[in-house]
Amino acid sequence: MSLSYSGHQPDNKNEILTSGAFVALIDKMVKDEAFDANQSIRDRLTGPALKWYENLDRSYEWADLKNYLKAAFSPSLSVRQKVQLRKSLRQRESESSKEFLQRCTNAQFAITDDLWKPEDADFQREVLLNFLLGMREEFQDQVISSDNVTTDGYLLAAMEAEKSFKKNDALLKKLIAKNSISISTAEDNDDEVENDEPMIKTEAVDEYSEDGDIDFNTDEEAVKLEDVCNFTPKTEGKLAIDIVRIKKEPADLEVFKLDPRPQLNGREKAKSKSKSKSKKKHHHQLPPPSLPLPPSIR
Repeated sequence: MSLSYSGHQPDNKNEILTSGAFVALIDKMVKDEAFDANQSIRDRLTGPALKWYENLDRSYEWADLKNYLKAAFSPSLSVRQKVQLRKSLRQRESESSKEFLQRCTNAQFAITDDLWKPEDADFQREVLLNFLLGMREEFQDQVISSDNVTTDGYLLAAMEAEKSFKKNDALLKKLIAKNSISISTAEDNDDEVENDEPMIKTEAVDEYSEDGDIDFNTDEEAVKLEDVCNFTPKTEGKLAIDIVRIKKEPADLEVFKLDPRPQLNGREKAKSKSKSKSKKKHHHQLPPPSLPLPPSIR
């Protein structure tokens, strides 16, 4: 994505880049990429900012020009606009973790009216909190629990989690495309579940063991997904997902087996079984007839 600055006031939809954020990014390019700001800055300006630049009385070196630019286009957002801007900091599905972190950084410039410097501890703390709170829920818990102490450390953890999530998400979509699993709702399974949450079922499941795990008749070895890719995926319906490696197939083939039932603890399982039995016998069971007592007891 090419960096440019228009001079418009930041908002939470189209543009959140302030003059201060733009200057900070250009300074980073000058430092890291040997970018010649004096020769190329005009190509990075559009809209009101470009018109302002073309109307300057003379040429300025970047060291001076950036101060004039920030003075001419200082952000001025209301408290309501700042609240809306902060609320909009949610990572999009098409947005990488690195791109989302940059958006959080740009937003912080606008929220602080370009008065805080990016190297300030308070600035960096606010950016990191917005980044962690707004990242995608699929790997948010894993990244937060990584116990990093710097923004760069959390970014690396997010990029690793994002990579693992995309890999397993692509595998799941591939299996769905091959009709490896089918989707049903609780309406088709009234005897098994009593809610309307969607669930996924597979014909490979024969029965359930006492501890709630799936028993298979085929020669299979179940492996928890958390042990394979070190994160817990979140699926609609709160399903427990296991990866099952089938020994009869090639070694690199992995097939998802999904448990359609809600995960219950021991007490909940006993309560569920008791409830099921009472439903079947409640309307048909009659009290035993009373018998007369023998004469000897009377």
